[in-house]
Amino acid sequence: MKTLKTMALLASMLMLAPAFTSCGNDDDDDDLKPADISKITGTYAGELGWQVMTVEGTFEGEYEVQILRDANDADDVTVILPECMFTRPGATGAHTIPSIKITDVDVSEAGNVYTISEDDFDMAGSDKPGSLSGTIAGRNIKLQCTMQPGTMPMPITLNFTGTLKD
Repeated sequence: MKTLKTMALLASMLMLAPAFTSCGNDDDDDDLKPADISKITGTYAGELGWQVMTVEGTFEGEYEVQILRDANDADDVTVILPECMFTRPGATGAHTIPSIKITDVDVSEAGNVYTISEDDFDMAGSDKPGSLSGTIAGRNIKLQCTMQPGTMPMPITLNFTGTLKD
């Protein structure tokens, strides 16, 4: 009789076991969906600033940054930074930074805010890799790019704040 009760208890536990398992559809997979890159591609116009060590400034005029769908990976973008020229205070002669095309930039989406980043891009004429990070919320973008182009003895950080052009 004791064996029969144990078997009945075991059978009832096996029948109730599915009730205690999770369904696996808790909507946590939303974070894994690829970002809708079409919402952020285009040309952004705005202000471009720079910082070298503790000295910083702003380039005169309006600059444009392009974000394009990456040719290599549909989940990544290409960011094209504009050519810019600056004269460091206390120095003679202007420094020119050529237009820079950064491919395979990662994109993630959380709500209506997109984050883009590339931690290790190569620049022509430099053996030191650069980094790019930024956010796009609605039509507004904030980017920060740190690099050491050409023979510059120290890194320069470019800061871009702009709005998507129509």
